[in-house]
Amino acid sequence: PLRFTARDLVGNIAVIEKQVFFDPDAPRLVKYQFSPKRTKGAEQATLSVRATDATMLRKTAHFIAQIGEFRYAGYMTRSDAKGEYIGLFYIPQNVKGAIKLKDVTLSDYLGNTKTFDIRR
Repeated sequence: PLRFTARDLVGNIAVIEKQVFFDPDAPRLVKYQFSPKRTKGAEQATLSVRATDATMLRKTAHFIAQIGEFRYAGYMTRSDAKGEYIGLFYIPQNVKGAIKLKDVTLSDYLGNTKTFDIRR
């Protein structure tokens, strides 16, 4: 920690301590899941993502989901400080099949960012 001390002529003392974090690494994607995993169309889907970082994850994360030829790009919101993101999106009536995550971009407040390209 950094410690700064200031004294004036009458003896008053002020002390400030600051912790400095060195975090050159981007966040890590731990796991993800869709609910439902398959769609019959005309329903809402939920994407849950768990991520970790040495400092603090940003409040939102971009993602792209795909069902057949249909692609949806949206944002998830971090639901707590432990790194869980939740994203909701509506699937059109004519779109059916397995819901797949194509990519997700995670960032921390120090500017470290990584896009995870999912190849499943």
